[in-house]
Amino acid sequence: MKSSTIRYSIFSASALLLVGALTLSSCKKEKLEGQSSTFLEVEKTNSSFLMKQTGTWCAPCGGWGFTTFQQHIDNFGDTEVLAASVSGSLGGANNEMIFDAFGTAFDISATPTFRGNFYESINQSLINQHKESEVVANANYELEFEGSKILIKTTTEFFKDLIGTDYYLAPYIIVDNIVADQAGHADGANTVHKKSLVDVAFPAGVDQDVFGYVVAGGDIRNGYKVNLEFEAPRLASWNDSDISVALVLTTRDAAGKPVFVNAYTKH
Repeated sequence: MKSSTIRYSIFSASALLLVGALTLSSCKKEKLEGQSSTFLEVEKTNSSFLMKQTGTWCAPCGGWGFTTFQQHIDNFGDTEVLAASVSGSLGGANNEMIFDAFGTAFDISATPTFRGNFYESINQSLINQHKESEVVANANYELEFEGSKILIKTTTEFFKDLIGTDYYLAPYIIVDNIVADQAGHADGANTVHKKSLVDVAFPAGVDQDVFGYVVAGGDIRNGYKVNLEFEAPRLASWNDSDISVALVLTTRDAAGKPVFVNAYTKH
């Protein structure tokens, strides 16, 4: 294990502090620089992360899988965070890496598969339980487009005192209305794909990690805020209005697998 020098903008409930570097434990050497000291407003709310594991080559995915995911979008799209993790060609996106990593981490061996908060079945009870639970932390983001790059500024805020746990933030790039082939769908090669998870953003100069980057660890105080900035490649075929971000906060279990904390997107 190597220690990581990470530059943050930090706010505590009692004072505004700009800290040049914090040393955290990580398996990768990470150096994040140039973080802004302007914080975004973060909502003290919980949202679930509702995911479909699917394949463009999978006929049931284009049949009942498409129908079921549309029902989830219709029922939960105004309040929860939805994403389709896709195997197969989406015009050059990095979706296959995400699909493989999710399948391995969460023991998903079949398509289509639907998961809420990584490990649970998607249902109203799951969503209500998370919505009504104590808000540990949440995040917010702003997007900019610079040529072939997507630039993301994030603020993460903690809403309770926490001891001895690392928290990770993953900014997943979601693109709506990608036209691509889909087996089992009536539109075939002209199928419009909803909420495709195409990539995960990363800090400049840092190796990409599907499950995110340490945003805080050790003893965390109520009111603690952290800014991190990320980037991801942008394909010319994507319309700006179709691009959004799913921010997912996690911890890790004893085996090192992600444990869901909260999710956020702009509706």
